[in-house]
Amino acid sequence: NMERYMWSFDGIKLSEVKGPIIFHEGERLRVTLVNDTMMSHPIHLHGMFFDLVVGDTDHKPRKHTVLVKPAERVSFDVTADHVGDWAFHCHLLFHMHAGMMQVVSVLPRGAAAGADDLHKEHRPAVPPPTDEDPPKEAPMTGMNHEGHR
Repeated sequence: NMERYMWSFDGIKLSEVKGPIIFHEGERLRVTLVNDTMMSHPIHLHGMFFDLVVGDTDHKPRKHTVLVKPAERVSFDVTADHVGDWAFHCHLLFHMHAGMMQVVSVLPRGAAAGADDLHKEHRPAVPPPTDEDPPKEAPMTGMNHEGHR
């Protein structure tokens, strides 16, 4: 349904979500993706694998990306076992730009998800650079696209 073209998490459009989606370390969750659009969406969750819920409890395919076809619902079970911030998005670039991308934050066991606590949990391990810091370079040999016409 192109008139309702949106992607949401818990009923909130991803493009309108103000903070990350919160998971807690060690938590086992079931995520259900509902595709109400007329396009397929390859949905990818960084940092953790998930088990597709396919009806066969003896065999659950382990994935990190799942194709959600038009008018389809796909559920997966995931254990939040890697603390940090992880991208959760459609693999089609123009869909990411349209809002089909969000951050999943896996908080350490016992961490609160309040705004103040969230800030403390996501403080960078390395202080941000200052104006006095010398510039850093990371040469990317072969990335200049010479020879492409």
